[in-house]
Amino acid sequence: MQNRSTLSSMNRLSKNEYMMTAVNCIYDLCSVLASVFVNVYLYSYTGSLVTMAIYTAIRIGMFPIFFTVSGKLAEKWGFSRTLSIGLVFLALQLVEVLALNPWFDRYPALIYLAAVIYGVGESFFWCSINSMNQLVSTLESRSSFVSLMGIFNNLMSIVAPVLSSIIIAASPDDTAGYITIFKVVLVVYMILVILAFQVKATARAQDFKVLRCLKLSDSTPAEHLWKVNSISTFLFGISNSLSLMLSGLLVYNATGGSGSLYSRLLTVFAVLTIISYAYSSKKMKPDKLIYYYTHSAVWTALSTIVLALVPNLFGALFYGISSSLSSAFYWNSYSLIGMQAIGSYEKSENITGRVIARETYLSFGRCTGMFLIVLADWLLPSELYLSVSVTVISLFSIVASQYAKHALQKK
Repeated sequence: MQNRSTLSSMNRLSKNEYMMTAVNCIYDLCSVLASVFVNVYLYSYTGSLVTMAIYTAIRIGMFPIFFTVSGKLAEKWGFSRTLSIGLVFLALQLVEVLALNPWFDRYPALIYLAAVIYGVGESFFWCSINSMNQLVSTLESRSSFVSLMGIFNNLMSIVAPVLSSIIIAASPDDTAGYITIFKVVLVVYMILVILAFQVKATARAQDFKVLRCLKLSDSTPAEHLWKVNSISTFLFGISNSLSLMLSGLLVYNATGGSGSLYSRLLTVFAVLTIISYAYSSKKMKPDKLIYYYTHSAVWTALSTIVLALVPNLFGALFYGISSSLSSAFYWNSYSLIGMQAIGSYEKSENITGRVIARETYLSFGRCTGMFLIVLADWLLPSELYLSVSVTVISLFSIVASQYAKHALQKK
């Protein structure tokens, strides 16, 4: 019965929801091909996890500013156009990495320029995509919509490592393979621009003020839910900072720097993640979100802690298996709680302000996580800073879920 129920709910999704699923999963293909390998590619030049942490903090630090710029422009031009602007900036970052990489050693600031361009592009893209995901889905379809995106996004996560393995194997060396991957991504970005213009999603025709949305209050049930979601999002962002850069590089190091083995591991992990999403689409119910959030958070924390403390192939396998099997429950719970909080305001205001505010709290959390890594490097011996900082940051996934659990029970 559950299979039939899940299938029938998927069948009730609208054309816009299916179109957004396509946009999300094609972007995810590009993201896995480009983002992960951009980190590895830049890391091969810098050789420093701390430098990469600063790179990531600069990249995420662009979000609060350019999310707002994107939202304001979307009022005049529409989300499809601002999404396309984001893709143009993402393409420019790849061009900058391709064109200027011979000077990275001499001018390290060029690496941080890449972070700025990437951050601007992601700001435009994610402000648009998150707003469109919120607007095209309904309260009844949202759980099925999120699960369907999760399944197809991870199918792309299988295709991407297989494709990258083929490209790297056919290249003279790993670096040449990464450059070819970047060129493929540039072409796919152009296709994605065309597809994005087919989606029709419009926010309420009224102004929004991000600063007002950032303010937290307990005066109404909707504001209480928003406050809990905002604080939980900040705490979630601290732990999530590891997945932006560090965990991928730790897995890469655990493989001995082998690009082909790294790609094969990503393929296995993606298969496990799809199984997790398929299973979660049958099991997750709205009244059980906190239960799944708190339990999956424990495994999410353990996965990165073990990876940092056991930096070899065993640690990489434990990380990949445990995080893949728990990720659907962890991410879906987090996403649905946030979408529920934003949805409380859909009839009363332009929800673009709420989307931007939520991403701002997430960005603050992620930058805090990156700062903790840099701080640990300053204060602790070189053999300790990584394991200590990753352990502390990982525990924030448990802190975030436990805070949400207890705060939501108060009202």
